[in-house]
Amino acid sequence: MNLDYDTWDRFWEILYEADDATVVYVYRLDRNGKPIKPCLGRFIAWGGLPAMLRDEHGGGEFKILVRKRRTMVLSGFISIGVPLNRVGNAGSRRA
Repeated sequence: MNLDYDTWDRFWEILYEADDATVVYVYRLDRNGKPIKPCLGRFIAWGGLPAMLRDEHGGGEFKILVRKRRTMVLSGFISIGVPLNRVGNAGSRRA
């Protein structure tokens, strides 16, 4: 999978400039790099979203679709590291 650093740069800009009309659809990717449907979630854009994906969803590779009202403003792939408390235990889930 080819992760685009420009996607990250633009994603951070959107997260920090966002208002309540900016929504991020997040899809986890399968081993072949294809989005798993249905989406993992629909989130209001905010600066803590990457950390939330890391901490609450275990990090990994994601496809993101960002919409502001009815307009698509970004579509791309991002990779988020595994939380520190899961390093070495990446396959386990919290109880």
